[in-house]
This record gives sequence, structure tokens and C-alpha cells, in this order.
Amino acid sequence: HRSHHRKPQRHQDRSVLVPLGLAVVGSVAAIVPRLLAEEPADTAAVAAGGAPAAAVAPPPKAPAFEGTYRVDANRAGEKYNGVPNPEPPNVSTWWAVKSSCDASACTASAMMLDAKDHRKTVKTPSGGSELALEFTGDTWRSQPQTVHTPCIGVDGRQDSQTTTQVLTLEPTIPGVLHGAMVATVESNECGQRGAQIWVPVVASRFGDVPVGIDPSVELAKPTKPAKPA
Repeated sequence: HRSHHRKPQRHQDRSVLVPLGLAVVGSVAAIVPRLLAEEPADTAAVAAGGAPAAAVAPPPKAPAFEGTYRVDANRAGEKYNGVPNPEPPNVSTWWAVKSSCDASACTASAMMLDAKDHRKTVKTPSGGSELALEFTGDTWRSQPQTVHTPCIGVDGRQDSQTTTQVLTLEPTIPGVLHGAMVATVESNECGQRGAQIWVPVVASRFGDVPVGIDPSVELAKPTKPAKPA
């Protein structure tokens, strides 16, 4: 009896992770209580009956996140639907990152760089070579990206499936961020719809943004979902 959800074979799912458009499932739920616990004092005073006119939300802030970064995906620590599923070798990609804060949010734009010449940008055939992120709570979180990736069907044939990929990164020490990538399979060409591939990642700063490259010009800031009426 063949399982309906067949885990991706080692040599077939690597392209899912190279673009690094991946994230931690449930990160939003984890961030919400932190935001409530860290409510600014002036906002708390308003909630307790203080004067609303005196409540002024402080502008958003985020740790420095700008320069040339190497992002290492630890494939040996990969999980498939929560089950350890080591898929070495590990994968490293290079990115140019630029961030800024305005009155409403802190955002970052990232573009993939050539693996050998980090002064040039590169685009991958499957997509995912550009990222738009927003700093929420204490974590940078990328906009979900739709990427088509190869897979092996239950009949053993190679096919292609649609995945949604997100990356989250939490600043730890200056120049280093730890996080994870998650690819969620959206289509069912290989009988894997709903499956999730989770991979821990580390982003390390190696220098300034390459001359002539400005990710913020190429990418729009992350769009916020419309508020319900």
C-alpha cells in the first residue's frame, strides 16, 4: 500500500529550497501574544482609562538588516510534515538586502546574487529570486511566494507541483539572523497537497550591498491585507 503523501526524493526537492522563499508555520500566532505582552506604556494607559489624545504610537523600529548576506539552509535538519527527513547536502545562497522603516512599518527587500560573483544579481527559472519582508514583533517574515518545483509522483514519474514558500528570520547577534523556511505544497500532481517541508536557516552578513544594486528599487514594499469593513 502506497502512502497518499509521498515524501519528496532527495534529488528532486532541492530546487524548492534554493530560492529561499520559505518560513515557520505558526509564526504569526507566536508573534501575537508577544505584541500584546509588549504593549507600549502609553497605549496601556489609554486602555486603563487614560486620555486618548495623549496616546501616540511610537514609530516602528527594527534591527539593522542591510548588506550582502549568505543564507545557509541546513538540509540535514529538514522535516517533512513534522517528521525528521534529512536531505543533505546543505544549500547556501547569497542575497543583497536593504531595509527601511516609515511611520507604519519596517520592510526589507532582497535580491539573490550570483553564487560565484556576488556583485551580480541572478534570477532562477522557478522564481523566488526576490523577497519582500516585513518586521513583525521580533521577526522578519517574507511575503508568501508561489513557486513551481519538480516532484516525483506516486507512480514514480517526474512532475511539477505548486508550492507556497515563506522565509522567517529573527535577529540574534549583530549581523546574524536565525530562522526557518517552509514550503507548503498547494497542488496535487504528486499526491503531496498540504505537505510541508521545514528547513532551519541562518543568515550571516558578509559586507555591504554591492555597488549598483538596490533591491528597494526593484521590489515594492509588502502589501498589507485589506481591513474588513
